[in-house]
Amino acid sequence: RACQDDALQFLDETVVGTSVRLARDDAGRLRLRRVYSFEYSDTGNDRRSGSVTLLGHDVEFLHVRPHLYVIPNTHETLH
Repeated sequence: RACQDDALQFLDETVVGTSVRLARDDAGRLRLRRVYSFEYSDTGNDRRSGSVTLLGHDVEFLHVRPHLYVIPNTHETLH
C-alpha cells in the first residue's frame, strides 16, 4: 500500500525476510520484530531497494529511497 501511495511500483517476488527476533512493544509485550527487504521501481525502468520492519502486525519502519528527479540542462547562464 505504501508503494501505491507514493506512485511506486512494487516488484513481485522480490521480498526476502532478513531478520526475525523478539522485541517489546510500547506496552512492554513481547512481539516478533521482522525485517523484510524488497525491490520497487519509481520509473518502471529501474530497480530500487527498500525494507520494512514489522513489530507484531504493525509497521515500525519503512525505508524507501527518495524519488530521483532529473533537472534538465537548459544551457542558460545567469548574469
